[in-house]
Amino acid sequence: MLKLPDLSGPLGNGIRGQVVLGSVLSFIGAYLSVRFLSHYFRTNSLRPFGWYCLAAGAVALVLVNR
Repeated sequence: MLKLPDLSGPLGNGIRGQVVLGSVLSFIGAYLSVRFLSHYFRTNSLRPFGWYCLAAGAVALVLVNR
């Protein structure tokens, strides 16, 4: 948001369309992700993620303490 005024000057020539398209697609992707995850967490367990975190932490500890 702070760099938005830069698009009105010469630095913004030729990229305004890409910035707008990227912003719109980013918003849509974030909205769909949050919607999917909020539905998923209501119906499923986080247990597989917990096991993944424990395994990744154990691997990280082994690699760091070499």
